[in-house]
Amino acid sequence: MSRARATSIGLYVQSTAKSLGLYWQYNLLLLALSVLLLAGLATPLRAAELPASLDQAWQRALRGHPSLQAALGRLDSARAQIGSARNAWLPTASIDANHSQTLAAQAAAPAAVSSGKSSDSFSFTPAFQVSGSARWVAYDFGKTAASVEAAEKSAAAVERDVAAVRAQLWQGVASTWLAVLGADAALEVVRAGRDQLARSRDAIAQQVALRAKPDIDRLKVQADLAAAEGDVLRAEEVARAQRQVLAVAMGERRLPAGTLVEPAFDLGDAATVTLDDDAAIDGLLGQAVERRPEFAALRERVAALQAQLLAVQRTTRPSLYVSGIAQGSGTSASDLQTHVAGTVGVSLPLSALWTSSPQVLDTKGQIAAQIANRDNQVLALRGQLVTALSAWLQAKKRFPVAQLQVEFAQAARDAARQRYQVGSGLWLEVADAETAVVRAQLAAVQARLDQKSAEAQLLVLLGRAGL
Repeated sequence: MSRARATSIGLYVQSTAKSLGLYWQYNLLLLALSVLLLAGLATPLRAAELPASLDQAWQRALRGHPSLQAALGRLDSARAQIGSARNAWLPTASIDANHSQTLAAQAAAPAAVSSGKSSDSFSFTPAFQVSGSARWVAYDFGKTAASVEAAEKSAAAVERDVAAVRAQLWQGVASTWLAVLGADAALEVVRAGRDQLARSRDAIAQQVALRAKPDIDRLKVQADLAAAEGDVLRAEEVARAQRQVLAVAMGERRLPAGTLVEPAFDLGDAATVTLDDDAAIDGLLGQAVERRPEFAALRERVAALQAQLLAVQRTTRPSLYVSGIAQGSGTSASDLQTHVAGTVGVSLPLSALWTSSPQVLDTKGQIAAQIANRDNQVLALRGQLVTALSAWLQAKKRFPVAQLQVEFAQAARDAARQRYQVGSGLWLEVADAETAVVRAQLAAVQARLDQKSAEAQLLVLLGRAGL
């Protein structure tokens, strides 16, 4: 309950209580409202629970993301254009009805004029007219059929655009999902390092109290602990910011909370391709061009433009039509004279002979531009595939090395601790070893994040994501 609403309710209860003379009831109600208001203010805003998997997060994004809703709206509009093009096959008809009054002068009778008692008079003459007409193009030599085909191909292209938006949503959710995983893992690493420093501080403080260790060691570990606290705060802020980005990618307004699960990506035959195998890379490129919705949309747009070109070229063809008209007219609605006529004819649009030429050239230019755009995108896609494949292979190699580095750093840290405990080592050696462990663990986290991000990028480039 908001503070303003509670206040307005309290004022209403107070005025009612005064009118009834029940002040003690008013005090009890005011106390109850105050308790409810304080309880509402003390209740924190609950965060949205994260889905259990990446696929479920993507499905949640599909339910109401604004970009997808906009794409679906464009698809509905494109499909409506098909009906508009088909209307040319239907007859046109109209009904008109009108009533008019005509002011006319009437000459006076000769006897009245000779006597000088009268002159010309004016009167209104009514007129009624009702007419109906219909016209149907029986055959237009394929002009309407080409226009309908162009509308259908355009709608198919927009439908492919919707699939492209779905794939983009998957890419956005997947990349931010992995970013949150990396931020959470990094936060866990720095928290573990901070907690270890806190335990070391307590142990060294006891040894300093027993005069077993110098006080400078206590001061040094406290300084290291303060630095670790700053690292934790920064890592927490990064993790929170990444979750906010994930909420935007999912179309959510609340910050998602919960533990994320690392997704498993299946690269299929792409996992066995090497950078020096040009034939295999070309094979992946062919699969990507065939599967990706962006290239499917380009193909549909070229087909739509070709159908539109055919429709423009056919505008010079004649049309066979049938028309009819029925008309009734008279001075009153009950006294109408009817007239019915029917016509079968041929219409030849002569002006299309010179107006269609610029449209033909314009459409041909658009077709050439779409084809060149497709070839340019195919060329760029090959470079992107090679780059993503190289990044995945490198990250795949770096992750085991990073894990081995963590093991070596932990072994060196344990050795430095033992040397310090027996008095043969300095705390500075232990602090450096602890820092090396944290850095190695963060490097392993980054290597794993790079590997999964490259896998997600490859799935998107190959057209295997967001299906």
